[in-house]
Amino acid sequence: KFNIPLEGYYTIAVACDNEAEVYVGDNMVLHWNRFDTTSQVDVWFPRGEGAVSWKASNYGGAASGKNPARSMVFERAPQQFNTIGQKR
Repeated sequence: KFNIPLEGYYTIAVACDNEAEVYVGDNMVLHWNRFDTTSQVDVWFPRGEGAVSWKASNYGGAASGKNPARSMVFERAPQQFNTIGQKR
């Protein structure tokens, strides 16, 4: 859990090998299963406390189980949305 200082859209980006799911609260907002590229999603957060979690799987190959995914990028999205959360 963390504090959201300003309401608005935030970008959640993921890169994984082999698979990752990102959750906001109990809702899955992103599933990704390609190691050769990244994916991202813009998620609206109200001001206050927020919760983001993820589940990552590394299967197959020599590194399987030795180097589990442990990080995630979470940043404020560019101001491309108006005040009621609709894309311009």
